[in-house]
Amino acid sequence: MQIRCYRQAVNKCEASEKPILYLAERFRDLAKEGTLGQPPRVPAENQPGRSRYPTMEELLNGALIKIDCNNLTQRFVPRIEDALQDLQQKSIVGRVEPVTPVDKRQSHWGKAWLGAPMPIQAPDNLVKEYRLLQPEPALPSKAASSCKRRAQPGR
Repeated sequence: MQIRCYRQAVNKCEASEKPILYLAERFRDLAKEGTLGQPPRVPAENQPGRSRYPTMEELLNGALIKIDCNNLTQRFVPRIEDALQDLQQKSIVGRVEPVTPVDKRQSHWGKAWLGAPMPIQAPDNLVKEYRLLQPEPALPSKAASSCKRRAQPGR
């Protein structure tokens, strides 16, 4: 009984800790690119120069979360959605919502949920903090004047 409770606690922690680490890394990358206030994007396949929001499956794989296909709609999806809502309430992420909602009344909606584009945005307080840490752009220095100084009288 204790082992089963421990496993459930570990699974619950993994559902929220792994996305935190993954998103922290992604937000850092976005800050370096100067696009921290925007959701992360990935290159669109067979469309050079175009990008799209990552799917839920890509986000889970990036966070190294194993997708439980056997219990996808009954246990896995609700746990992940609860973990994402928890991260949003704790201001670890800003916006978390699929581009188009998945109709959970349809059969096999789990595949649609995994393939749904999922923009996840950094929280506003993190964006503000990163902007404060950014060095101010240097003002252009005044070029040395090519004009000669006039001699002042009395010197």
